[in-house]
This record gives sequence, structure tokens and C-alpha cells, in this order.
Amino acid sequence: MFKHVKRFCLLGLAGLLFNIAAPVQAALVSYHFSGMIESGLLLGETYSGQVSFDVSGLTNTGAESVGLTSLTLNFLSTVYSLSDGVPLTTADFLDGNFLGVDYVVIADTDLMFRFISALGTGLPDDQPYFAYDTVSGDSGTGSLVYLAYVDEPLGLVLFSIGLAGLTLFRNRPKPKG
Repeated sequence: MFKHVKRFCLLGLAGLLFNIAAPVQAALVSYHFSGMIESGLLLGETYSGQVSFDVSGLTNTGAESVGLTSLTLNFLSTVYSLSDGVPLTTADFLDGNFLGVDYVVIADTDLMFRFISALGTGLPDDQPYFAYDTVSGDSGTGSLVYLAYVDEPLGLVLFSIGLAGLTLFRNRPKPKG
């Protein structure tokens, strides 16, 4: 009888851990991005970074935007963060499809740059891009590519540990007697 109670408790614990962990990994999405300036005085300069946002509030219907949870950008030997951008920095979606990030930085008295999502271009088949302007009148644009990356979901890890524990418990040698 004790054997059945112990098995029931272990199964309940594994289920509880799986249910607790599921919301933790469900909504946070992260992308790496990179690009190169293709016109203007900064021609050939590169940029790269990472952005994360929570998609749990999306309905996947029509045009939607969510606020960013983090952003880092390496550009012109400087690292920019989410706090360096103007308020209302967003990740944009159309019918649940990620279109890019809208992020504007006034870097100093001479340089302003922006990530423009495909939603911000107003053209249905357009791609996100990078644009910059200087006070001296120079401007240019650049490519912008987003690559999704996924961390190992915590729920899957906890479920696997619980399953391994149950397997070990079930396959242990029975006492002779």
C-alpha cells in the first residue's frame, strides 16, 4: 500500500512542477538582430544586438504592438539599451507574425537613428530596416535581420527531471525476501 501512495505523490509532484513552470516559459520571446548601413556617410558600418518582449497579451488578429522587456544594441563602438531609446519602443505584429521593432535613439547632438518595423513602413510586403539622420544633413538606411532564439524551456526541464525520477523509482531492484 505504501508503494502506491508514494507513486501517487511522486506523480502529483511531477504534475505540479510542470504546471507551475509552464507559465514561466510561455510568453517571453527573444531575437538576435544584425545589419549593415547600405547608404550615406556611415556606409559599411555594422550593428547587432538582442531584443526580448512578452507576447502573452497578443490576440494574433490585425496589427498589434507590445512593449519591449529588454534591448541591447552595439553600434559605432557604443552599447545602447532600452533606456536609451525614446518611450513607446515596441515589437510590432500583423496577425501574430513578428514584423520587427520600432526603436528610436537620439544618440548625441548630431546623430539620431531608428529601427523601423515592417508595420511602420506602411507597405504590406516590406521588410524592417534601420535609418539614421545627422544634424549636418547626412542620412542613410541599412538592412535589419532578426533571428529568433529559444532558451530551453524550464517546464520541459522540470518535467524531464520528474520523469527520470519516476523511471529510477520504478526500475530499482526489489528486495529479496
